[in-house]
Amino acid sequence: RNSRTVAISSDGSTLAYLASTGSDTRNRQIFAKRLEEEEFRALPGTEKALDLVLSSNGNDVVFFRDNAWWQ
Repeated sequence: RNSRTVAISSDGSTLAYLASTGSDTRNRQIFAKRLEEEEFRALPGTEKALDLVLSSNGNDVVFFRDNAWWQ
């Protein structure tokens, strides 16, 4: 299964990526930022995500975890 580790909203306003948190590389979380923001922020509830998709305006993220898609 191919998964995305980086996503950019189609309007270019938001960038998101999956990164390992801690020493367990399977424990990944989604981090995101809008272009006008200086730093990425961890998105609560996205722990152990395996894949991600951003909405066209970057306001919503959908991610795959536990054999299901979540929003």
